[in-house]
Amino acid sequence: MIPLLLLTAPLALGVAIRQQRDISQTLAGQQSLPGLVVVVVWLPSLLSALLLLAIGADLLNLEQNYTLLLFIALQFALGSVWTLYCVLTEGTTDASRHLLWMMQALVPALIILALLSHPLF
Repeated sequence: MIPLLLLTAPLALGVAIRQQRDISQTLAGQQSLPGLVVVVVWLPSLLSALLLLAIGADLLNLEQNYTLLLFIALQFALGSVWTLYCVLTEGTTDASRHLLWMMQALVPALIILALLSHPLF
């Protein structure tokens, strides 16, 4: 059992919920994009959270999914950089946008800590 990955899974799900809320507020008047939002934003984050939960509970082998965890960390790190860029260029003072990029930056940090703290062999 890897407790850091078990802690990271609900955090990744929280990031997905915040992302979907921000996008749905942005696209409030448009009717053609909700399906695209689900596929592009919600589905990868949901699958990442499920994989983090499964690997953290030792349902999947960590040694075989090491690269997958690094990819998930990279996905959230790039999302964090992109959200931080959007916050800084828009000049918004909305606290939820600042919280979103901090949550997105915390996910890869916890994944890397979990990988470094768990011996591979």
